[in-house]
Amino acid sequence: MTASLFAEKLKAWRGSEGQHGRMTQETLAELIGVSVDAIGKYERSASFIRGDLEHRLIERLGWSRDDVLACREDWSTRQQGRGRAGYSILGQESLDRLFGGNLRTAIETGLAVADAEFGELPQTFAPEPDRFVPLYEATVGQWAIALKDDKIVAKWFLPFLLPEDEARFRDRLFFEDALT
Repeated sequence: MTASLFAEKLKAWRGSEGQHGRMTQETLAELIGVSVDAIGKYERSASFIRGDLEHRLIERLGWSRDDVLACREDWSTRQQGRGRAGYSILGQESLDRLFGGNLRTAIETGLAVADAEFGELPQTFAPEPDRFVPLYEATVGQWAIALKDDKIVAKWFLPFLLPEDEARFRDRLFFEDALT
């Protein structure tokens, strides 16, 4: 599942504030009067700030009332949509719930789904866990697993050999025709 609007805004705000350009979760927790654990939950989209504390986002972080209302609406929509048959991306919450937090098991399951989908492939293309699991573990953020009804239905992998290529891609400055 993608991050909530609240999580994105809070992380972006924290990333642009504080000494040395990034405020710690501890400092932010102190500033708005919540626990560090609460900040972590907000940033993982696992929780939303209590209604009686929303005004602190406006007063102490300088957010607009419209921003806070948009975050609340987004959160409410997400809660209503929970449990409905929809697609999501494997995240920490679903990794914990479906695979006991074991990334290797999730990767191996994704490879098994691919193997079943593609059937017989030449040995060099076969999704072998011994070859692919270490690669996936080393490149978290360059692949994703799609879920529907808590079942893996798709996966993709976009490997970058050079860190600067990944940075250009994430900054939307990576163009295929520049590779030739």
